[in-house]
Amino acid sequence: MTKLVTAVVVLVSLLAAPSMASAAKAPKPVRDCTADGRVDGRYSKSELRRAIAKTPKSSKGKECKKRLKRVLKSGGDGRLSSKSKSTKTILRDCADNGWIDRRYSVAALRKALKNLPTELEEYSDCGPTLRSEIKARTKKSKR
Repeated sequence: MTKLVTAVVVLVSLLAAPSMASAAKAPKPVRDCTADGRVDGRYSKSELRRAIAKTPKSSKGKECKKRLKRVLKSGGDGRLSSKSKSTKTILRDCADNGWIDRRYSVAALRKALKNLPTELEEYSDCGPTLRSEIKARTKKSKR
């Protein structure tokens, strides 16, 4: 009985090893996307095409594949632009999942941060998220 258990453990470890190795060898854009659901870096078109081809088939991988295709098509970080200047829209977007899914103007982000309700500030990460987005966007424009 112990030989059977040992054999099963060895077999499971051998089957699990290639999947762990493949996750470690994933292209950098895939690792970037699967880490937090965002594509934070800037990548060349060839890197993005390679990453799309080697994206894992998990549900997280499918989401990243969509996002990487969007990045390849439109450039930047893969977020859709938004013409909305509504504070309510921006705060709803942030409170929905903890990050900003669309690209809003810096003025609209500042207005949303200024009008951030106290309960949203206390119970979500919207304050720091908005601050970091404003900082990142103003830093890029000063270059």
